[in-house]
Amino acid sequence: MKLRGGARIGVDIGGTFTDLVLSDAQGRTWFDKRASTPGQPEQAVLDGILSLLGHADLEPADLVEVLHGTTVGSNALLQQSGARTGLITTKGFRDVLEIGRVRTPDMFDLQWDKPVPLVPRRLRGEVAERVAADGGVILPLDEDGLLATAADLVTQGVESIAICFINSYRNPAHERRADALLREAFPDLAITASVSVLAEMREYERTSTAVVNAYVLPILQSYLQRLCDGLLAIGVEHRCWSVIPTAVWLLPERRWRNRFSLSRPVAPPVSSARRGWGGQRRKWTWWCSIWAVPRRRLRWFRAVRFPALMNTSSAPVFRSRPASSRPAAI
Repeated sequence: MKLRGGARIGVDIGGTFTDLVLSDAQGRTWFDKRASTPGQPEQAVLDGILSLLGHADLEPADLVEVLHGTTVGSNALLQQSGARTGLITTKGFRDVLEIGRVRTPDMFDLQWDKPVPLVPRRLRGEVAERVAADGGVILPLDEDGLLATAADLVTQGVESIAICFINSYRNPAHERRADALLREAFPDLAITASVSVLAEMREYERTSTAVVNAYVLPILQSYLQRLCDGLLAIGVEHRCWSVIPTAVWLLPERRWRNRFSLSRPVAPPVSSARRGWGGQRRKWTWWCSIWAVPRRRLRWFRAVRFPALMNTSSAPVFRSRPASSRPAAI
């Protein structure tokens, strides 16, 4: 007699293959490996889930969890295929993204080329506003100037905009107001406010994090929306969906897409942490996600410009919010 309910499915989407594993309430497992569908990555996931349920003689209603890790975000970064992105920042801080930390990976490497920013200088706009280091407002936000700057970026074909004002981590009022104004004036634009993804000090880190989020946001929004629609269509309830890192629900309205960019490589340590380390999950998952990576993979991290591993801070880096689990923070 087959027990109903309690079944879980884990999905790993790679560039070549999509792997799925199903575990039922009795601990039995079924596996499915199929070719990925790069044009529509969600199709391989949906086909694999239906195939596994058929082999296990289960129904979509028997699923209590669908865990999902994907390289869609990291591939967009590696292939430079993200959305055309603009940046709006405080007047005088237009070049923070390019200056970085003015360090190189190796001081004796004369062949090193500085990474090209995800947002070229012509797509970086400035707005008159200023918040002091203690959070006091020195100069109010120029709302008319903000809208004019955004309109200029839109005429240049920008699909997504990152907002990063100086010291906004201390007082986010200007950023949140700018976010609201842009969403109202340009409803078709994807908007990312830096305080929504990394409300921490250090302007370069916060700016680059917001830019990466804005860069992958339209692609991942479209992909996750299609996946959500497909899961609903085959009868998988939305309460079952989650994406690695854990506790980030696979819902289209989530805007922190930078967290998904390493969702696939960190799947093993996240799973181990969930299964065996309980309250130490966050700390253990963070260290696993860094040190469990073989040295041959460090070249991949160089490709995405991860200063914490490559000893450089002059290139794009993105991290998750401090209150969040850190596995997807690069």
